[in-house]
Amino acid sequence: MFASSCRAPALGRAPAVAIALICGLAMSGCGRWESTWSAPGETIAEWQALQVKANTTDRIQSVVAPPGGNGHAFRFEVRDDDVAVNAKGQEIPGGWRAEGIGPTEQPSRTAVRYEWNTLFDEHYPEFASWQLFAQWHQQDENSVGSSPPIELIIEQSKIYLHLNRFDPEHPDESLDGGKHLVADLDRGSWHKFRIEIRWALADGSIKLWHNDKQITDLTNVQTLFPLRDNTSAPGTVYFKMGLYRNAVKIGQPCVLFHDEVKRLTGSQ
Repeated sequence: MFASSCRAPALGRAPAVAIALICGLAMSGCGRWESTWSAPGETIAEWQALQVKANTTDRIQSVVAPPGGNGHAFRFEVRDDDVAVNAKGQEIPGGWRAEGIGPTEQPSRTAVRYEWNTLFDEHYPEFASWQLFAQWHQQDENSVGSSPPIELIIEQSKIYLHLNRFDPEHPDESLDGGKHLVADLDRGSWHKFRIEIRWALADGSIKLWHNDKQITDLTNVQTLFPLRDNTSAPGTVYFKMGLYRNAVKIGQPCVLFHDEVKRLTGSQ
């Protein structure tokens, strides 16, 4: 649903300055982006791994996309007491979830782009406890920190981009942190996301668009947490998408859809 490159229209003998100006008006410049991984929604095997409650088959499904979607989409459902298990069959503590696992990210001087569309079911409940639907999670075995460096969360029917610090007790204010309002939850309508991230321990960057409107342009932010055995070196993160929420009973399922998920690399 997103163009992977910017092309100036045919202008005959229009001067190069005019062509450059047109390209400059594009949302992300004239770089060419190429997909390196995608999960368009046709089968759950598109995910590298799943984290879902044991012995269930209905928490993550490929279904016909709701109106406005493209072909099939992933339907994620989380109910009370949905403690997920990992690939080893071990229960994952911390909350209730149904998530698909995507690519791993490492330090880089150039940004990567993720694109996708999300629809929250019209009956998606409103409750006060934390919920997140996309995250770039630090590698537990070699990175410090208890919360992911970057996550998209829901609070009081609003969507936020949330940046965590690996040591909230001793924050470095120069590394941003905090929440950035993205949009109202707007149940029953598709949300189109694009995010470009440069992965770094202290001088990363994050640009986020929602429905083709740029929301953030953050620089000198922490997008990776340090290694456990060398806190001056950056660790890695891996992409997770679905729904992960606080373990509080609300008495009804949370349902949402993700469609046309892509990771791209290129130049800006």
